[in-house]
Amino acid sequence: GGLFASSWVLYIVSENNDSRFCINLDAGSKIKDHSVPCNETSALVAATENASNFLLAHYESLAANMAGSLEVTFQVDSSCLASWLNPNYCHKQIMLRNASIRIHTICHDLTKDFPISITMSHIEGLRNCADLNSKIGVNADPIQTTNSSLWRHGLPDFCLDEYPPEKDVFLSYHHG
Repeated sequence: GGLFASSWVLYIVSENNDSRFCINLDAGSKIKDHSVPCNETSALVAATENASNFLLAHYESLAANMAGSLEVTFQVDSSCLASWLNPNYCHKQIMLRNASIRIHTICHDLTKDFPISITMSHIEGLRNCADLNSKIGVNADPIQTTNSSLWRHGLPDFCLDEYPPEKDVFLSYHHG
């Protein structure tokens, strides 16, 4: 999210034998009249809703090609948002409280009903692919941005065995 917009991007990493490939699955953004932290929160709500919709619509075909459980990672570059997702955090703003409840509910329900594990982790702002879609003025050429390897395939790190790094993980969901 940025000053004028909230944005999210979904990548899917597939593995075949010993090689992994990452591709942009879906993305979206909305112009919002909120603070940057509220836009960041709105982006995570949209990301969890859209990821959930995709997983529910395509779970059978995904599961047929998986050896184990499906691993889903949501990344945020806002330490404020990371702290707001603490289930014990006492929210002062209704919008942020409702967003936090929505995110927790979606993640809880997905991991309760399917063999899916969900991880929330922090990523540096300069490495956040979703910012390519929300930082108005920074990425002035939308054609160049959408054709870039970063936008189409995400960070090379997405294909690493141990991603995200454990030190960046702040919340996990397993078995509801």
